[in-house]
Amino acid sequence: MSAHGAPGGAFATVDPHEAERRGVKLRGITDVQFAPVEAARLAGRALELAAAGRIAPVIGARFPLARAADAHAAIEARTVVGKTLLTVG
Repeated sequence: MSAHGAPGGAFATVDPHEAERRGVKLRGITDVQFAPVEAARLAGRALELAAAGRIAPVIGARFPLARAADAHAAIEARTVVGKTLLTVG
């Protein structure tokens, strides 16, 4: 199981004993961090691919900064797929 945000509230709780019974190993975010050198290498590669047009973020919605509350509501309601951007100007 991987949790990458909880727009609807708190993360679901996992019973560690039930997970163990099912043969599921629980890991925290600190267990899956890259060493700084590897993180820099991977970030550099991602930026190279983005600059080459090989990867791009999915922009689901754009909101002017004045409508930040609407942006947050859309994220919480799960009506946006991809990234939600706040724009100025």
